[in-house]
Amino acid sequence: MQLTIDLRIQKIIHEYLKGHAGCVIVLNPLNGEVLALASFPDFNPQIFLDGSPSSVNRLLNDPDSPLLNRAISGLYPPGSIFKVIVAAAGLEKKKIDARTTFFCPGHMQIGNRRFSCWSSHGQESIFGALAHSCNVFFYNLGLRLGPQLITKYAQKFGFGQRTGIDLNGESAGYLPYSLWERIKRQKTWFSGDTANLSIGQGEILVTPLQVARTMAAVANGGKLIQPMLLESIKDEGKTLEPEPAQIIDLGLNEENLRLIREGLTRAVSDSQGTAHVLADVGISIAGKTGTAQVGSGQAHGWFAGYFPADKPKFVICVFLEHSGTGLRSCLLAKKIIKRMLAEGLL
Repeated sequence: MQLTIDLRIQKIIHEYLKGHAGCVIVLNPLNGEVLALASFPDFNPQIFLDGSPSSVNRLLNDPDSPLLNRAISGLYPPGSIFKVIVAAAGLEKKKIDARTTFFCPGHMQIGNRRFSCWSSHGQESIFGALAHSCNVFFYNLGLRLGPQLITKYAQKFGFGQRTGIDLNGESAGYLPYSLWERIKRQKTWFSGDTANLSIGQGEILVTPLQVARTMAAVANGGKLIQPMLLESIKDEGKTLEPEPAQIIDLGLNEENLRLIREGLTRAVSDSQGTAHVLADVGISIAGKTGTAQVGSGQAHGWFAGYFPADKPKFVICVFLEHSGTGLRSCLLAKKIIKRMLAEGLL
């Protein structure tokens, strides 16, 4: 059985991910091949063959959940990574364009509640809003769009559904404003819920693989690709190839994609960009950070991006549980990409 995994990249990721709770995924954005996929903490499957009952029980009851494949089964709020979806919806539905700006004083009043931004950004366009991850810009845009359009575009990019990767146990995620959920729960939806959804907070849940696939669609010109691990099977001299990966053209306007890609490039190249720590890696990178607030403990950290920025060959998604901010995910991505560069894998 021949897999798409590049063992050299996989080993690099295992080396740097060890000691963290989270996962790293590297994809080919053009054909969906999974070049590396690692989840940590991990476990030795040999335990189930010759381990003692006590060692198996310890593994099954480990609070760090080593049996959970965080890349495909873990469900987490996407945080600011989700702003890429809201940006696409806003541009496609002509709620904003390249000249649209919103003023960010560091917060926004919606109803009787103040919704915060992590900084006071002043006047922001779509480029600065993605580069600086301005919440106020996306609160405004989310309210212009409304939850139904936001959810429609989230579904368009594959959220709320399995990617179809050839592994068992994949989760579909959760979109709180889907028609079924509204009928089932009969729950009132407020403007504040829309504001939360527009920055990837509230009840929305996604898998890291869904995030990686979304970034691949931005990188490859708007094609949603089914991730694949199996390349071929050789049986008694015959080579059996799997069905080709499903590719869905999202029908996005190329100029709108260019605007989003420009914002993601500035997230790294702009000195105030949230992923600027990646600017000196030695290769051009575009991407988006995310800091996802959770009910207890520190926030989760995300980085999802692609490189080279001008001609993408790789998509990377780094997710770290309770790491505090997306910065730590950026730093881990930096180590991995620099090592790939040093070993001639790019």
